[in-house]
Amino acid sequence: MCSCSYQNEQELFRVAADTEITLRWIKNYPSESREDMLTGLYWALSQLGAKLPKSEENHLIKWQSDDQFNLNLNYAEFNSEALSTLSKLNSILMDSEEYKKMNGIDIGRYVMLTINSSWHYFKITGQSENILAFQSNYTLEDNLAYVQNSSVAKGERILEFSDAQKYDQIAYLASEGTGKLVDDTFVIDEQETLDVMGNGQIRFGIYNRQGDLKVAGDSSITLAGKPAKCMWCHESGIQQFFDEQPLYEEIMTEIEFLLIRENNHGLINEQRSFINSLVNYENRQDHTMTELLYLSFF
Repeated sequence: MCSCSYQNEQELFRVAADTEITLRWIKNYPSESREDMLTGLYWALSQLGAKLPKSEENHLIKWQSDDQFNLNLNYAEFNSEALSTLSKLNSILMDSEEYKKMNGIDIGRYVMLTINSSWHYFKITGQSENILAFQSNYTLEDNLAYVQNSSVAKGERILEFSDAQKYDQIAYLASEGTGKLVDDTFVIDEQETLDVMGNGQIRFGIYNRQGDLKVAGDSSITLAGKPAKCMWCHESGIQQFFDEQPLYEEIMTEIEFLLIRENNHGLINEQRSFINSLVNYENRQDHTMTELLYLSFF
């Protein structure tokens, strides 16, 4: 389903044709409006890497009835790799029993199979397949913070992050495991990454001890979960600390860390301002509409 190679022109033509799909809106709760649903869909597509120019909204969405509409991903401004992967997923869904019987796919199911399916999310967003490939794109060694009081890791945590001058140079790498940082007994069991896509949205990765992508964080050492759960805190931006005195200050103080975070947010906001997107980043809780789509489906 997620292969990037095509065997012949006929297969390539099929992939191109499946950039369009019909979605079904089943009202999930009494106050849910069409605007709420579309806000959730736009945030979902944006979190997958779409730029979603406002000028293309009438081509992107075409209503067929009160509860069904055609989604044409050619107008979402995904990169070619993401569009190819989504097209292949669409072709599978359009061949399903639900699609044939109902002439469309439940929008909650569609969000679930893109954002909430980790392997699909990684492929659509172009996440590096291993940690070495991720690290090769950034310079991370110079900035280190030791987190002793984490609200994510059940133990201690190392944060590495880049010295960024542009949005596409921003990267964070969190290492979690067992043992203590200050006496060199800390052993890395898992690593989580955060960087920024071309539309200004944050992209997430999770890697095992061998450095390969994995579906979700190990619940015995972290609360991070799947990338979809990382978004609960980081959807609108890089999160601050929740707990007091989180860092081992001999390495880096909280103030020093937050100053770097503030600079990175400035770079992200600058990039987002260049894109006249259907996603309004100033409405910081709008991402909740995406979560309601898939939670209601569950």
